[in-house]
Amino acid sequence: MVVGTPDSSSGPPPSVDGGAAPGDLAMSAGTPLVAAHSLTRAMYASYHGRLFQVRRGSDSKTQDISVTSSGLVDLTSLNSFISGTTGYVSILYDQSGNGNDLPQATAGNQPTIGFWSRADGTMMPMAVSVSRQYLRNRTNTKLIPTGAQSMTEYFVVNTKHFNADCCYDYGNMESKVESDGNGTMAALNIGTKDNGFSAPGAGSGPWAMVDFESGVYTGPNRIGVVNPNAPSLTWDVAMALTKSNGTTSWIMKVSDATKGTLTTTTSAGLPPGYSPLKLEGGLSLGEGGDGHSTLGAGAFFEGVIIAAVTADATDDAIQANLVSVYGK
Repeated sequence: MVVGTPDSSSGPPPSVDGGAAPGDLAMSAGTPLVAAHSLTRAMYASYHGRLFQVRRGSDSKTQDISVTSSGLVDLTSLNSFISGTTGYVSILYDQSGNGNDLPQATAGNQPTIGFWSRADGTMMPMAVSVSRQYLRNRTNTKLIPTGAQSMTEYFVVNTKHFNADCCYDYGNMESKVESDGNGTMAALNIGTKDNGFSAPGAGSGPWAMVDFESGVYTGPNRIGVVNPNAPSLTWDVAMALTKSNGTTSWIMKVSDATKGTLTTTTSAGLPPGYSPLKLEGGLSLGEGGDGHSTLGAGAFFEGVIIAAVTADATDDAIQANLVSVYGK
């Protein structure tokens, strides 16, 4: 597979906070990223370009926010630009070099910039959606898996932002803004969706789930059946990872992104009625596949798409890197 070269502007590459970044780990394992989005940092050691475009509420002017020499977001530029007002994410840039950016031109639908503090006091920005705030690129993507092609995705989210409405998703969506039926999308989800279209996890939630269209699943059980291996996400910052060969296998893992290791919550076939997948290769953050499911709440730090099933060793290395960045 031909993949893009990580987008980087002129200048010396940063030394990424936390060591080897997810893009480098995946590339070295032979499963490179085809999309990489982050508000917090460079996803490759060689990346020193734009992370996102912010619009400030006071006058609707926009500014690109990039990384510093540490590989982390330029908080000085961000704070200076939005001082005394609210910031909104108008474009989330793809760092993979494939141009899979996530824009939102309508001001009222742009996620808000929020902040979470690391243990060392460093403020980490996140894109916060409350209702009808989402980023979308359904028709202008490159190398995002389609049909029953293999895929791995992960996202890192703040677990204090969630609700029971549909759907706070990130990942592979329909190419049209409508439901095309079971298996036409496979996007990560956080929430407690329990209105008859979910297979929930243990406890009261929120849970990390996958939205396969017409159903949001913590595991391969049928709708309404609890997966006892899927824990409620009780820690502040969670990572959820999903991977499937598109036909016979589906693995789901979750972790505290600030410490510890990954826990496998599902290792089985796809839910009944979803094999083979019929992915369409669109991308979104903060909405469901049909485009009308925009009432979900969530707060996004970073996420990636890989057009392959990753090795467990790669997953573990990415988790270790997350801990080194978010757990400081």
